[in-house]
Amino acid sequence: MPTVETGTRLSMSRDAFNRQGFGSMRLREGTADETDRAPVAVVHAALDGGITMVDTADAYENEELVGRAIRGRRDEMLLASKFGLVWRDEVAGGFDVRADPSYV
Repeated sequence: MPTVETGTRLSMSRDAFNRQGFGSMRLREGTADETDRAPVAVVHAALDGGITMVDTADAYENEELVGRAIRGRRDEMLLASKFGLVWRDEVAGGFDVRADPSYV
């Protein structure tokens, strides 16, 4: 992936990314009775197919899984991760936003 060093930060050309990314919201570990589930293989297939951006979030509860899936391939893609959305049954809509320093 083309990068240009600019001081202590790296910038990437917009042309380095496809217009389509991979959203991992529904990506989960399979259980013993779900033998057709291979989430790491799904991410690998997306990267092999030319996807260059993978999106995750702490609310998806799969960031460690995504991390395992991109291990060794991190230089091929951009990882986007969001935070602050927490599931709460007592709140209308089922979720709340946390941006307080103790959560961040």
